[in-house]
Amino acid sequence: MSQAITNTSEVDADKEAEVRATVREFVLENYIAASGGAELSDSASLLDEQIMDSTGVMELSLFIGETFGFRVRGADLTPENFDSIDAVVQYVVSHLPK
Repeated sequence: MSQAITNTSEVDADKEAEVRATVREFVLENYIAASGGAELSDSASLLDEQIMDSTGVMELSLFIGETFGFRVRGADLTPENFDSIDAVVQYVVSHLPK
């Protein structure tokens, strides 16, 4: 039984790492590169740091829907879900099929 739990954790970690890399690449290519290629930590506020505005959040939500295969509901477009790469990753992972 312990082996099954370990394998599930590894799959979840792999899934999270893949989501993180995909989201990070999108943000860097679409928002950071355009502003001179500044460094960005995964916990930095995309809104407070003025990396994205409300239009950027909409673009990111469309990208997530197309890339990960689920529709982002309007009610989910909150800072809690879209303010940082960390927040976006947690949101996406929690909505992926199990």
